[in-house]
Amino acid sequence: MRDTPEQLDWIRLVPPREEGRVPVEEPSLPRSAHRLAVLGVLENQQMRIELLPSHERMLATLRGRFEDPESVVDQTELLWSEVEAALRADPESLEKAMRLEASGGVPNLFREVDGHFEFADCFRRPPEVRKGLSYEKAKELADAWGITLMDEKTYLDFLSRAGVDKYTTTLLFTPDEMLERKGHAKLGKRLYGRPIVTSIPAKNPGEKTAFRCVFRVKKV
Repeated sequence: MRDTPEQLDWIRLVPPREEGRVPVEEPSLPRSAHRLAVLGVLENQQMRIELLPSHERMLATLRGRFEDPESVVDQTELLWSEVEAALRADPESLEKAMRLEASGGVPNLFREVDGHFEFADCFRRPPEVRKGLSYEKAKELADAWGITLMDEKTYLDFLSRAGVDKYTTTLLFTPDEMLERKGHAKLGKRLYGRPIVTSIPAKNPGEKTAFRCVFRVKKV
């Protein structure tokens, strides 16, 4: 299967083969349909998910980062076999990783929490397309990607595991009440080696400020 402009946002769900079973006819689907094309779906039937080559490449990239001894994130307590099974069972998660990758985010696994694997932007230096954006613009981009901005609690745990933000700062998810009352957005950084959260004018975050996104994948 080759990646074409029409295929890049599609995943094929193919029912497992069974001897003597009559193949289910594939329905015709409009180009405007959702990213998941469901072919021959039967209720309560276990499905085998066939990934597109672009998703297989993203999966290989994530595995390479997981196995990299110089990774910015400590992943020693996690098993790649479990992570890969979760990603293959949820192809939309690979779509999210591809969006972050395209924007220079360097997505990588950083923890397991509440029965989910959590991935985050793990860039050491902010990519140009992420730098100096207002909070509103950063959140607009994250929402368009179907991904969330990193919040304060997640950020503090993230920095306890990842050796980043030594010379840069990160815009964090900010409640509307704080934005409306003070006009400030939450900002994460390291101060004398310790992770802290402060605030900054939401419309003028500074040239060294970027934003990080996170997404979850349910364990299987």
